[in-house]
Amino acid sequence: MHTISGMNRHLQRAAAILITALLAGCAAEVPPYQARAAGTLSYGYADSKIDASHYAVLYTDSDAQRAENNMKLRAAQLAQAAGYSYFAFDTKGVATQRQTDTQFNLDQLSNANRRASDRGVNNLNDYMDPNAPTTQKLFYSAAGRISLLTPQQAQGNANAIAVAEVLAKGTPTDR
Repeated sequence: MHTISGMNRHLQRAAAILITALLAGCAAEVPPYQARAAGTLSYGYADSKIDASHYAVLYTDSDAQRAENNMKLRAAQLAQAAGYSYFAFDTKGVATQRQTDTQFNLDQLSNANRRASDRGVNNLNDYMDPNAPTTQKLFYSAAGRISLLTPQQAQGNANAIAVAEVLAKGTPTDR
């Protein structure tokens, strides 16, 4: 009786460990902090210099709050690289974007021009492969315009953000 009870406890512990490991494996992987691939909807940052003390900054992630935090980090990196110790967001916001991947039935699509001209309609939805899954991915893009500030300009500016404080939090993988 005592050994069966002990075995049950071991089985319960093993099951709990297995479930925890499986759930951890299912958790979404955090996209790396990196430059965004140009011309694509992808994770990462992009920025553009407007003039000597203003930049447009964008960060795209799978999580809205992380996108905002990483946009702020990128703004701090730009300010530091330009020799400024403070910055402020003139404008900022977050937009949601959806990417949908579908597959077309190539056999039907090869005849598309002939059939479309017969009907006078060219609707590609008619040629989607019903057996292929359609996948959707959400992207959150945080974007803003920043002003780079000297310590004198930051004094009395309630929106001024110290570069050192943002950079002290470390890279997104450290958070």
